[in-house]
Amino acid sequence: MKNTPPARAGGDPSASRSFNMSQTFDFYDARANEAAAEADAATLDNVRERNLRAAKTWRALADQAQKVMTDRLRTERDRADRRAAEEA
Repeated sequence: MKNTPPARAGGDPSASRSFNMSQTFDFYDARANEAAAEADAATLDNVRERNLRAAKTWRALADQAQKVMTDRLRTERDRADRRAAEEA
């Protein structure tokens, strides 16, 4: 079963997905920035290393979420272009 968010009343379901993906990116990006700041402020080596590892992981998740969002928008645009060409 496909897990997609419900469409907003009278709205475009793809707009809802874009908002959710952006929201996910923003969450991951914020966590990466927080972990990096905590690493900078850490006085203990093990705490610094733990936060650097966390920042690296959160950053990778943010990058992946952004790539998925970009790829999804590109695919939707390509589909719309193909539909428009077929209708013409």
